[in-house]
Amino acid sequence: HNNITRAQDIINELNGTLNMDQGGEIAVVLRDLYVYMENKLFESNIRKEIEGVQEVIDRLSTLQEGWSEMLEQETAVA
Repeated sequence: HNNITRAQDIINELNGTLNMDQGGEIAVVLRDLYVYMENKLFESNIRKEIEGVQEVIDRLSTLQEGWSEMLEQETAVA
């Protein structure tokens, strides 16, 4: 329960840091994804189901891989 709540807090913080004015379409897509993941964690916590939690973990892992790849490309160019 505490870990799910902490994950929700982290996702909420990520959502809150989005710059919707300058972020364009990517900010909208990320906001939708963050809201979806928060809802999925909430439902999983209420229903005591691990599947939703695992889905969020998988999605966050994919996001993290994408950000890491972008940073590597940025570093290679600089």
